[in-house]
Amino acid sequence: MSSSAKPSTKDPRQRAESPERAAQAKAAAAQEAAQAPEVGKNCRRGQAMCDVLVLDDDPAVCELIADLLVEEGFKVEEAHTPERALAILRDPPGARLLVAEKDLCATDEIDGFATAAEALRLYPSLRVVYMSSDALTCSRETPRERSLPRPFIPNELIEAVQDLLVD
Repeated sequence: MSSSAKPSTKDPRQRAESPERAAQAKAAAAQEAAQAPEVGKNCRRGQAMCDVLVLDDDPAVCELIADLLVEEGFKVEEAHTPERALAILRDPPGARLLVAEKDLCATDEIDGFATAAEALRLYPSLRVVYMSSDALTCSRETPRERSLPRPFIPNELIEAVQDLLVD
């Protein structure tokens, strides 16, 4: 793009001429930032894709899994709802692999497996590690998917993530 190209008009904040419009633009930017995916462990918006997105409605478990994976050198994002997970996948930096707990909070309209199925449909290159305390639902093994029982053994989770992310 040459230096004489017109500035983009996609962002209305660039055209705020009056103090009122400037205040409106600032408020809109603050609201947008509040709704944007938060910065994860070693992941920064606008940079390269994260390695792993962890979806679990229990923040302590989510953080435990994220910390375990960060210690192994992975870039990790966390989500506590299906909607948040899909938003992180949709918006940069995204993720290469989803660790999804099947048994999410009863207030969520869809569980972790349904969220993963939707994510796989939308993002064909995505990989998934499913986790569940129900042994009957924890039996997926494909080139793109692995299953782990919960509670999980940390080394088994690390191995599953490593196996799926090897290209």
